Amino acid sequence: MIDVRRAEPTDAKAVKRIYECQNAYTSTLQLPFPSLDTWEKRFQNTPDHVYRYVALVDDDVVGGIGL
Repeated sequence: MIDVRRAEPTDAKAVKRIYECQNAYTSTLQLPFPSLDTWEKRFQNTPDHVYRYVALVDDDVVGGIGL
């Protein structure tokens, strides 16, 4: 079963790991290896009009999306 919830600042490390995979950053404008500090700042400073979600399988973050 896949659960989806609002992303939290503590999810930054897991999302960073996902975006380090070549399939995640190929053909995007995403830089392949932003630092953990960069990811943590993104998650802590999310504007009110941006919604971040993560997908979890067995409490492990397996995906993320921002709208």
